[in-house]
Amino acid sequence: MQAYAAAMKHSPLLTKAASASVLFGLGDVFAQQQLRPAPFDARRAGSFAAFAALVYAPVQHMWFGWMEAHVAAGRTWAARPMLQAAARVAAHSVVFAPCSIAALFAWTAVARGSPLTVACAPERVAPVWAAGSVFWIPTMLGIYRFVPLASRVLVTSACNVGWSSYLSSCAAAPPSEPG
Repeated sequence: MQAYAAAMKHSPLLTKAASASVLFGLGDVFAQQQLRPAPFDARRAGSFAAFAALVYAPVQHMWFGWMEAHVAAGRTWAARPMLQAAARVAAHSVVFAPCSIAALFAWTAVARGSPLTVACAPERVAPVWAAGSVFWIPTMLGIYRFVPLASRVLVTSACNVGWSSYLSSCAAAPPSEPG
């Protein structure tokens, strides 16, 4: 943990991106292991890890900072930490979550050469967002309440290993073409 803390002090965004990349990639490896006997697709795992490093971690880094400064900020909110966390979770669930799912589906579609309009359709994103809410709302409540700002991307990425496995399976599934 000392090495991670030193890396965070020296290069926080790069450290968060590298951590998220490894953890998202691990989630995809788990997803692919569930699909046996299909051969391992290194390109898919690399694409998923690249999304985490180049899109997810930097956006989440900025998002957590913005949330800390602008959503449920101030002394009144600080005196009610669970209410403060709940307000941030609500914003996270309504804004960040569906956008990040759509972004991942778009990234995966581009990597596969699939049409974006089908990959990012609300009928694909909405069920994944709803399923994620069951896991992420209580998880994010704990993160916003107990995890220091500097560690939130790492903790969220660690929680993401299982979720990434599910997301990877959803994103890798060929979208059905409209009627």
